[in-house]
Amino acid sequence: MASCFKDWLNCMRGCSRLPGTANQIACAADCDLDLARCVRDSLGMTSAADALVLARSIRSGFPLPLELLVQEEASGVSGSTFNITGMVDKAFEDKPLREIAEAPVSAIKGVTIVDAKLLEKSFNIKTVRDFANHEFVKYARSIVAQADVDDC
Repeated sequence: MASCFKDWLNCMRGCSRLPGTANQIACAADCDLDLARCVRDSLGMTSAADALVLARSIRSGFPLPLELLVQEEASGVSGSTFNITGMVDKAFEDKPLREIAEAPVSAIKGVTIVDAKLLEKSFNIKTVRDFANHEFVKYARSIVAQADVDDC
């Protein structure tokens, strides 16, 4: 999977040299699709849409180092794992990702029960999936992604 990320980074660098913002955005979208395929295949994901969300999260500055997402085995055997340690409360670390996605938003490390109640009251956010798919979160990710592309 690490080679896919290298390919994606090279793709994004190429996009940054294209003239015009529209061309850069279109190019970055193509790079994201390639990264999504890589993520899907490497992590054994069945949903292309979920893989694309993860790929775009990675591009937009998902607040985790890539080395937490991708851990290649030192023995030389190819393989990768998705490591959520530090992203969710201990009670959720061994749960399947699909179960975590439907868990209360307080499953995310650092989000308290009080925070979760405020998110539900203010934005109708009840689950981790609701939080990830929230309109304002998507806006923020898009703004950061474009800012990152502009800085390349």
